Amino acid sequence: MYNKDILWLYEQVPIGTPVMIVWNETDLNSGFVDNKPVNVYLNNEAVTLESELKTFSKQGKPYIPLKLLCQLLGYNLGWNNQTNTISINQNGFNAGLTPNGKRAALNGQEIYLTDPPLVLNGTTYVTKSTIEEIFPVHVTWQPAGRELYLSFRTPPVNAEPKPAETKSQDFLSSQKQDQIQTGIQ
Repeated sequence: MYNKDILWLYEQVPIGTPVMIVWNETDLNSGFVDNKPVNVYLNNEAVTLESELKTFSKQGKPYIPLKLLCQLLGYNLGWNNQTNTISINQNGFNAGLTPNGKRAALNGQEIYLTDPPLVLNGTTYVTKSTIEEIFPVHVTWQPAGRELYLSFRTPPVNAEPKPAETKSQDFLSSQKQDQIQTGIQ
């Protein structure tokens, strides 16, 4: 902790108030949150948020509750008290996150997150970058309108499979035609 942080804290807290100082790399002046709601859209449809699931932005980045994101995308969300980790899974997909930690596990592979999950008042929040690093989702943030657009990069795991395209069949048919015309079987 730097002297300027101690001076900032001194101005914020009345004398005699018990204070626990925990070291981290957060600049206290840049830690303020803009509580104006962020509007969330999934596949261009507005998402209605439950009253306890608030959205906000901090340092120009949108934050949405991980619980909301998992509900929207159809993933199971869990908490492991022994390891203090968050688990996310769905049909063979597994991810493990640590609140306020940049390390994560994604299907057994360790990855590093651009922005660690943030815990405020018992709720875990994630940013645009974390969403894209963990989930098969494309995310667009439009700060002027405070709009966060989510769309699947690939069909979700539980989506109905689409019929296979016939390009390969068409290619094989044309290849067979060529062989017949040239006399090759």
